[in-house]
Amino acid sequence: MKPALEEQHNIIERALGERMLNHAFIFLRQWAKELGNTPFNDRIRSLEHNYAALFDYFLAGDDTDREQVHDQMTTETYRLADEMYAAVRLKRNIVPEVFGYDAQSPESYLRYFFFCQQLTEQDFDWLYQLERQPDGATTLVPILSTLAASMKDCFQEAVFSMFIDFIDPDNHVVASQALMCSIILFVQYDLRIDFFPHLQNAFVSKIGDGQEAFDILTAIIRSPRNIEQLHVHIQSPDENSENNDNYENYVKSIVTFLPDTWVFDTIVADNEQRYLDIQQLYLSIGYMDLMWDRIDEAEQILVQRLRSQQPTVYDYINYAHCCFVKGDRILAYENYRQAKSMCASNQQFLDIFRPDRKALLDNGISLDDIYLIEDQLLRPTT
Repeated sequence: MKPALEEQHNIIERALGERMLNHAFIFLRQWAKELGNTPFNDRIRSLEHNYAALFDYFLAGDDTDREQVHDQMTTETYRLADEMYAAVRLKRNIVPEVFGYDAQSPESYLRYFFFCQQLTEQDFDWLYQLERQPDGATTLVPILSTLAASMKDCFQEAVFSMFIDFIDPDNHVVASQALMCSIILFVQYDLRIDFFPHLQNAFVSKIGDGQEAFDILTAIIRSPRNIEQLHVHIQSPDENSENNDNYENYVKSIVTFLPDTWVFDTIVADNEQRYLDIQQLYLSIGYMDLMWDRIDEAEQILVQRLRSQQPTVYDYINYAHCCFVKGDRILAYENYRQAKSMCASNQQFLDIFRPDRKALLDNGISLDDIYLIEDQLLRPTT
């Protein structure tokens, strides 16, 4: 049974992130057969031929340019895959094909930019004209929002480049929207972005000292809801509760692996104060990830949070982690129990506790001790 289209797309993304082009060609050939498109077939054959030649040179000996050539071929395969993925989606009617839009109707142009997989030259011209108009932000901001939502499913290099172009201090509202969209998309496409250095370089040149980018980064981390305070949010043209929930889950997933990404390193960089602020911010939303090497300081912060009027289940679990690592098993167990009592079910508690097992192991807690305390926490109360 063949993988579904989205799964095929994800496999290609992972393969190209590791520069494993042959894995991607398998699915691209299937898509080309479905599309019946000779230009696509020609491009695949050309890439396959060049990739085979690259491997022959690799077997024969070292080539100082091989890595650079490999990266260039990977970039071109990414671009081909993007075009073909958009074409297959349209052919299968996974997204409705839309012919133009009414520039006077928000419903019309928002729907167009949400579903459109390849923008035309006229689309870009209109958007750049809006950006230059004094009152263009009212129209442009929601369009950027819907384009970013579309980009979650179908990467568009030219759109990404446009977001970066719009990070312009002369138009603060548009710049904030474009900056937020760029940061989130840089995180999502972290595996591929190293193959598009022109986007990285353009972003770095636009953000200056990075302070505004850092402010938006912290807003994303704090809460998806807080993003609205910056007048920036990603949404579909149909704003209902399901879409909002999907967006919130999407941003939460972005926050989870943000510290390991290129854009995080770029914005936080070697700025010690920014990194300290991010560490404490992560702790405030329940993530110990950046504070395991500063257990004493984390403990002090958490004590203050537990003394506040509304400590969370994450505060109790993280404080218990600190106690566990420092050898106070009794206090650790009592705080784990308090956290468990705040959960709706054992599974909810485990969903919070178990991701931290590896960190506990890395900080000297034996697996036997972790299993023992977890087993006791799940013991039925009498």
